[in-house]
Amino acid sequence: MLEHIYRKDDVVIPISMSNKGVAIDLTGITLVFIIKKDKEESSSVILEKTISTHVDAENGKSEIVLTSTDTNITPGKYYYSIVMIDSLNYINTLVVSDIEIRQGLR
Repeated sequence: MLEHIYRKDDVVIPISMSNKGVAIDLTGITLVFIIKKDKEESSSVILEKTISTHVDAENGKSEIVLTSTDTNITPGKYYYSIVMIDSLNYINTLVVSDIEIRQGLR
């Protein structure tokens, strides 16, 4: 899904949620985006963004907006995850993967 981000870039990550082609209503859903240095260590969180207001909740559309301040991360290899939390606080991990923070030319 997301392979790299350039340091100090503004980034918008579009999210589209569906199940068997039918949009998942995101009303009452919170998405959490986390970047960590160590996949297993909870103290290694570099960035955490919580999204509870969605672009088009009824049609399963949201976005994760990262500012240049958010992405001002030392270049290197990291891990990221996106987690969905519903109104009953049930947690569903949507993705866990590697991500590279690259140095831009600025």
